[in-house]
Amino acid sequence: MNCFKLPLGLCAEIESLIRKFWWGQKGDRRKIHWVKWETLCLPKSEGGMGFKDLALFNDALLAKQAWRLLHNPNSLFYRVFKSKFFPNCSILEASNSHSGSYAWQSILKGRDVLLKGARWRVGSGESISVWLDAWLPSLEHPRIQSHIVEGFEDIKVKDLIEPETHNWDDNLIQGLFNNQEVNLIKSIPLCTTPVTDTITWPFNASGSYTVKSGYKFLAKGELHNQSTTPSDHNSELWKLIWSLEVPNKIKNFVWRSSRDAIPVKKNLKKRKILNDDICEQCGQAEESVLHAVWECSKLSPIWDAVPDSACRQTHSFANIKDLLLYVSKAGSKVDLLVAIMWNIWYRRNQLRLNKDYPISQVLQTAQQCLLAYTKENRVQRTQM
Repeated sequence: MNCFKLPLGLCAEIESLIRKFWWGQKGDRRKIHWVKWETLCLPKSEGGMGFKDLALFNDALLAKQAWRLLHNPNSLFYRVFKSKFFPNCSILEASNSHSGSYAWQSILKGRDVLLKGARWRVGSGESISVWLDAWLPSLEHPRIQSHIVEGFEDIKVKDLIEPETHNWDDNLIQGLFNNQEVNLIKSIPLCTTPVTDTITWPFNASGSYTVKSGYKFLAKGELHNQSTTPSDHNSELWKLIWSLEVPNKIKNFVWRSSRDAIPVKKNLKKRKILNDDICEQCGQAEESVLHAVWECSKLSPIWDAVPDSACRQTHSFANIKDLLLYVSKAGSKVDLLVAIMWNIWYRRNQLRLNKDYPISQVLQTAQQCLLAYTKENRVQRTQM
């Protein structure tokens, strides 16, 4: 993937296999995909699972090769490609020749990523086109937006600098650009000694391109283009879930519960799999996620024994998200809460399979699970 551009059909096929594995599909037995792939590809901090969009990840990897051709002129890789494909310019100006190898065509795809996100750092200004290049210190508008002034079509950034004082030519820039651009230009520091203009990657603190920062840049742009796929920016909740000191299976369950992505009867009825959505335990209300693990009256023996669950009698919640945030802000033990919920859900499924699971064991099992997890983590830390 870091050398060749993969066909989009192949990427889609691999992503399909990942989705099927994630939702537990085996063989021809189809499983419900409760959450869209676009949502799963969101970062965990935005409510996703951090899966990679393979086509974008492929581009981010290829951009690393293009970055090497920009900044490693002494490498054999640079010397071979420079002499064959862009002998008289840099890779940024290289033409898209159809006679080039597939490896070169792939690197040009990565080059396009750099053209979208890379920025010029002003040195002498000799290499930077005022109107065409991205050189303003702004992530949103790095290029000049003002209309090109007749007679100044081919000027370089060096033409905006007074040669004697090495300061910006105030009269010239105020005559060419709008006030916002003038302020941005004046904020760029200038060096009194000759310095080469360099290309930097502004989405990384070091200014160097990394695959991680490149993928984040591409994914953010893709999400912005897909206005029909809004991300959930309740970062406080997602940070809470992934910071819990519980086994990963419980974190996954809590994430799915917060996404309303577990097969309670209400969700199954919504998908026209069941006709009835009444809870089989109490027989009184529809079985939503919140009801199945928190509100059901048959769960009172469990929650009444937990001191931090007094809010069950005094507060009503719209969903699992509101409950978790409330308990967290109240300073209660969220780890124990979600461990109990997972065991309640496990017991519910065992009863549906006609397997015995006494309700009196739920709280004890959850406590033992947390104790064993904490002990194991302590052992692992001492061994590091």
